[in-house]
Amino acid sequence: MSDQRLTISFSIWGLFDVWEDSIHYNWDTLMAEYVERGFNCIRLETGHGLLTDLQGNPIEKLEFHPPFGKFSKYLRQMDMITRDGTINFRKRVLELFRAADKYGVKIVPSSWFYIHTYWFLNPDVCDPLLKLTVEEKIDHFAKDLDILLTMLEENDLIHCVAFAELFNEMNYMPSINPPIINIAMCSKKHALSIRTAHEAAIDWLRAKHPTVKFAHDVSNVDFRTDLVPRNIDVLNFHSYYLWKAYHAFEQGYIMDNLDDIPLPESVTKYLNMEITNDDVLDEMSRSSYINTVWSWVPRARIYSDIAQDKLDEAGKLIENEMTANYDQYLARMKRNVDHIIAVRDNIVPHAQLVMGEGVTYCPHVGFNFEETSDVYWKFIEEHTNYMRDKGIIGTVPRTNSGPDDRSWNECKERYRYINRLFLQEEK
Repeated sequence: MSDQRLTISFSIWGLFDVWEDSIHYNWDTLMAEYVERGFNCIRLETGHGLLTDLQGNPIEKLEFHPPFGKFSKYLRQMDMITRDGTINFRKRVLELFRAADKYGVKIVPSSWFYIHTYWFLNPDVCDPLLKLTVEEKIDHFAKDLDILLTMLEENDLIHCVAFAELFNEMNYMPSINPPIINIAMCSKKHALSIRTAHEAAIDWLRAKHPTVKFAHDVSNVDFRTDLVPRNIDVLNFHSYYLWKAYHAFEQGYIMDNLDDIPLPESVTKYLNMEITNDDVLDEMSRSSYINTVWSWVPRARIYSDIAQDKLDEAGKLIENEMTANYDQYLARMKRNVDHIIAVRDNIVPHAQLVMGEGVTYCPHVGFNFEETSDVYWKFIEEHTNYMRDKGIIGTVPRTNSGPDDRSWNECKERYRYINRLFLQEEK
């Protein structure tokens, strides 16, 4: 990765979109659409950690399933996986990179395995990986990332890597050994052990792939700095400064609690009241499972249950929240950027900064207020200008920014404008 600014499309599950009638099946055709909208980089799940088993044996194909069963179709990004399938990650990665090479697009390889990807896969694949210590996880995923990067080198595609990261949102990584909710809760002694293992893995990977930049990825701008490897080239932070606007609709009822807590009338008036958390869990138990980020169960429950004739009203409620508190959200955006710069300058002053996710996650496929809201896109313009002027090297315009999203066609010109703004090209 050079000093070239990166306009990043967050196409998280694109490789899983494997069917001939699916959006991401033909990367060669699709890549022209990325460029047309001003994107020069794609960040997504690339499957390292799932290329070999723990004994080093190659995994040629993996079965996968809809993460929320029949409710997946209601949730943006999750709606890409509404049927059972099989994936050959090596084949799909090569198809992606060959297409990217033709169009001058860069790729950020990453893994969401410990946060989300295991939801899609069979327990016999996932359980051994989940039971590893954090240090063992780092070792296995580094070895698999080496396999992926070596494959790219053998096919003259390594130059298409913008930067690579072992894990998405590593601070959210759950741990069985020791038994803690995520590594952000670990002791100082264990944090040093984790960081030492991560730094050693990066040194090992850099020695084998000296042209590749390596990143540490964090879920927000407030995180434990003693877990950050000091030898990274990129600090990839996420800034969901606008996501709290959705609380105007959710009323705080999306939480890590699987009990069906009674909802107030201010929420139920938008719902059919036909779906429970247990309904979602029953669907998941048919083919997948969840043991972290429990809030996704009530999220799937509430957003799958919105009445069709209430979508516009619920969307307007959220837009009104953004409008009424515009200055507060704008201040939060600037605070996040200023804070991450200060953190970077203090612990890894040599590292470049990238915002790999933000600014909201729009859950329901039927919502269109973000696509049509001028106030929403004003926020996007504000944060694009602010981060460019502050020297951030790469950003997404928004998390829901892949070809699977309704915004892809509805907001084509908006994407083009925002991406050119970040690159300081003529609008």
